[in-house]
Amino acid sequence: EEIVVEESIIPDCDPEPNPDTALDDIMLRKHPDNNKSSSLIVHWDPHSSEGKLVGCLIRVYSAKDNQWNEGRIVLFDPITRKHKIRYNSSDQQEEWIYLHDSKVTTVQIGTRLVWAHVKGFAWWPGQVMETIGDNLPPQLTVRGSVLVEFYGTNNQISIIRDTEEFIRPFQKGHVDASMKKKCKKKLNQEAIDMALEEETLQEQLRMEASKHFASQAFHIVNRYFASHLLGQRVQFHRNDVNYPYGETVRGFV
Repeated sequence: EEIVVEESIIPDCDPEPNPDTALDDIMLRKHPDNNKSSSLIVHWDPHSSEGKLVGCLIRVYSAKDNQWNEGRIVLFDPITRKHKIRYNSSDQQEEWIYLHDSKVTTVQIGTRLVWAHVKGFAWWPGQVMETIGDNLPPQLTVRGSVLVEFYGTNNQISIIRDTEEFIRPFQKGHVDASMKKKCKKKLNQEAIDMALEEETLQEQLRMEASKHFASQAFHIVNRYFASHLLGQRVQFHRNDVNYPYGETVRGFV
């Protein structure tokens, strides 16, 4: 899941490089003749703050249309630092955007799946919605609290203090003893199922992103670093052949 680009070796890029081809562009500049050269490392960490956003629900505000367009974050490009958004439109339109430039983009991102507790209600599954941008419609914010959007409630929201007393990780619907002790009201199974479905979808999209970068790594190694090995005769020792003695195996790349 990690392809390890040291920033010192990244050449100057165009003002607006294309995230879909940014990695190849760098490789072509570094290896114009596809010759063997020093290694290039591109860092893709699915557990980084940027990587964790892959799979998350996102709403992008269009000032022109005065509306929020909903979709999914499906990729993060470590070269351009942009995220790829796939919108929930009939044609599944996609675009690359900067998420953390508040002067360029206004977004709402479902960053965490949680159990949230509101006085008088049972623990309820929802998403913490974080908002980034300068062109935001008026909304209530309280320091130390988060905006939670609840499942199975037609997108009802609440401002909830972000402490263990009121917010817990959803973790596949796990309910610990202290949660049961705090509130004995019956849980809403329909809302739980919706949260589980969301959790599964996020995991699938993150796996697809990891596979994408694994494929990129394979492509880079074969195209830029290993082409001189094609056709070469090789031999190596395999312990799993003629066990327990092993055997030298010969062949061609």
